Amino acid sequence: MRRILVIIIALAVAIACNVVLLLVAVISDAVTGGAIVKLLAGLFDEGMALGQGEIDIDGAALAGLLSLIWHAMAALCVLPLTLTALLAEAARSRSLIWHMLAPGVIAAAVPWMLRFAFVRPGVRDAAQTPVENRFLALFFICAALSGAVYWLISRRRIPNPQR
Repeated sequence: MRRILVIIIALAVAIACNVVLLLVAVISDAVTGGAIVKLLAGLFDEGMALGQGEIDIDGAALAGLLSLIWHAMAALCVLPLTLTALLAEAARSRSLIWHMLAPGVIAAAVPWMLRFAFVRPGVRDAAQTPVENRFLALFFICAALSGAVYWLISRRRIPNPQR
């Protein structure tokens, strides 16, 4: 029971660190911050075009935007850490390398998986841009650092099993 509590607390702290690191990284990087501003400006331009010059955000549109942000943060911050923590517990892995690389690779792969999931058959997909590569690097680094935080909290004080 104590082990489950430690895992839950470690996951909560690591996920919070991942969210904070990701937000700080996106805001502090000029290229990714500019891409986010352009994305939001495009969303507001569409809203202005639909509202004939006025920004008309109703409750459903705001709920949709917040739902999109929530699902993106869950896919990038919660899923990689939770999945790797469950796999590590099942395999009784205590490796720092596992806890850093696995969440980083999964977080960096999420945008690729989404990109391939929404491509229509027969339509040639555009080449990946340098901004997308920068986002992938940020996702990897933030998830790897939060995996290290998880390892520090949950794995450091556990002795190796007797063979």
